[in-house]
Amino acid sequence: MPWSAGSGGGERGTPTLTVTLRAGEATMTLVPVAAEAGLPTPPVARADIVPPTGAVPAPVAAAPAPTGPGRFLREGEFDVPPRPLEDITPVYPDAAVDLRLRGRVELEVRVDRDGRVVEARVLSARPVEIFDASALRAVRQARFAPAKVRGEPVGSVLRAIIEYEAP
Repeated sequence: MPWSAGSGGGERGTPTLTVTLRAGEATMTLVPVAAEAGLPTPPVARADIVPPTGAVPAPVAAAPAPTGPGRFLREGEFDVPPRPLEDITPVYPDAAVDLRLRGRVELEVRVDRDGRVVEARVLSARPVEIFDASALRAVRQARFAPAKVRGEPVGSVLRAIIEYEAP
């Protein structure tokens, strides 16, 4: 299931989790965040880089990690993205197997600082309502290593895309 920067259909800056289900097997791989959107990797500010003029930059105080149970960060607000601890394997609905249907469900998922999915909702689905319940069930059962800011776990929002291909 590739991770990448959300662009099409989701709010910009939301990491995307994609699961492809083929004949009962889900595939997973990790992809650099800027790759999907074709964006250059943003520059990283580092305290140990000295400007070309030879001047030493003034020390900058680090902002405290965003906290609070109701705060869910998006890409760019955390240092480490959330990642699934196990494969996410949705069940291919029997009715869809009989008809050999292909489908795609896009979800918005909120993962709390403990790695639990606390909310998941369908953003779009093709065909409508055929694969929705299966996709929601699979994502809601998943556990994640939470996103982190300066080593501290934080809540995050990600976009999950589950694609179903006829077995």
